[in-house]
Amino acid sequence: MKYHQLGKTGFKVSAVSYGGVVSSKHFDKAVMPGDGQGFLCMKAMIERAWEDEERYSSKYPKSWCKPFDIDEEPEMLLAAMKYSFSLGADTLIPPGNFDHFKFAVEHIDEVLDSPLSEEETEMLRKRLPLVIDFPFMDVV
Repeated sequence: MKYHQLGKTGFKVSAVSYGGVVSSKHFDKAVMPGDGQGFLCMKAMIERAWEDEERYSSKYPKSWCKPFDIDEEPEMLLAAMKYSFSLGADTLIPPGNFDHFKFAVEHIDEVLDSPLSEEETEMLRKRLPLVIDFPFMDVV
């Protein structure tokens, strides 16, 4: 599971990556905020860590992790966003590029109005073996 508390303020700032959480048997909803704090979810729209110099030749060089490609896999973005909300996230922080921010704004109603389906969960599970060996996918 990928759940890192990064700070203690009025919000619990955490990094949740879809791949580590989808497969995790260790995720316990008891760690979710229940004391009036919000839960900010970072990395919900990323696929994995970058490989070596891959970042600099990609469409998204400003993102410090490799996001799902908006043009090639919008369904993965939607599924990952829905999955993060299904875990109790209050807010998703998109990767550091305008394209993903725009995608999130344009699709937030769709994501909030239709919960994560079994088909979307299965799509995420099938992707997991392809990204599980990347550094940030270590279960913590």
